[in-house]
Amino acid sequence: MKSVLFINNRMAFMRPDGHFYIAKKPGELVEKMIQEGFHIIFLQSYVRVTFTQECFAEFKLPKHENIKYIMVERRMPKLVVYLNLYLKAIKALYSVDFLYLFYPDQLAFLCLGAKLLKIPYGLYIRGSLGVYNKISRYFYTHADLCCTVSPELTNFVNKYNRRKAGKTISPLIDFSLTDSIIRDFSKPSVFKILYIGRLVEDKGINELIRAVEKLDKRYTFELHLVGDGPLLSKLSKDKLLIESNVIFHGHISNTSVLKHFYCDCDILCLPSYHEGFPRVLYEAMIFKLPIVTTFVGTIPYLMKDNVNCLEILPKSTNSIVEKLSYLMDNYEAIRSLLVENAYNTVRDYLLQNNLSHFSIIANYLWNK
Repeated sequence: MKSVLFINNRMAFMRPDGHFYIAKKPGELVEKMIQEGFHIIFLQSYVRVTFTQECFAEFKLPKHENIKYIMVERRMPKLVVYLNLYLKAIKALYSVDFLYLFYPDQLAFLCLGAKLLKIPYGLYIRGSLGVYNKISRYFYTHADLCCTVSPELTNFVNKYNRRKAGKTISPLIDFSLTDSIIRDFSKPSVFKILYIGRLVEDKGINELIRAVEKLDKRYTFELHLVGDGPLLSKLSKDKLLIESNVIFHGHISNTSVLKHFYCDCDILCLPSYHEGFPRVLYEAMIFKLPIVTTFVGTIPYLMKDNVNCLEILPKSTNSIVEKLSYLMDNYEAIRSLLVENAYNTVRDYLLQNNLSHFSIIANYLWNK
């Protein structure tokens, strides 16, 4: 039985039922590996939460003979927490066949320990901050497997990795091409602008809020914010925002409810400062929802301005105002062109990149 030290780069949550909860897709990957006979040592920091708290981590990790948890509670300063995690991880490395780490992450230097112990390691490269720097290139050079969210990242990895260990996984989304809908391309009486994601500063939420406050009063619109995060509590209590038709829905994990938002809204706006390639863009293209987005990370690999989306500049309120106004002014004229091109883009991409995250890892471990 192959044993894997599995390190996710997001914090876990312990709820009152005694189970650890993490984001859905990493959780499903862990569960699938357990079911297929791999032994998992799951290492991560965590905090305790109540069931009443909004939380993006909705997947309950199983209690199973094939999984062992090494968890460090975040009750101490962050430096102490990470030192504790490093010590426990180094000890765990002596008892596993493979290290798999979500990257970038503070624990990435465990790759050096794995290399010294001659234990193969793999990376799941999902972000964009720091993934092109010299340290990252060193990790890619010596990795035995690198799963990425974009062919652009895969090509970058394989430029440094002589084993060509970079592999592009199929997008981690809850919808497929069969979920696509036929849309009415007429101009709506009320424009519904949709944002889906974490409510944090580097997602461009503050700029998006300021932009809708600046939009010309001749537009009738609603801004629907789906997601939780540090800014949720503060923004959702702002009476001016509520009166300005900014609607907070919190975190939504139910796919049928999420599908309703994609189908019911008229524009998706993603003003992020940095990304790998966000799943919401794949899903918006599937549902033929016009997209206004920044071109950060690997987004330009698939998205083309005035072809399948409209580009906005990072950290620019005026850019958001300009492109939303342009789209609403010319909605009937350009919407059908944007969404049809976007649907063709995602259709071709999904057909070409259809290897699941699990199958890539499992094939490597079985062959190894």
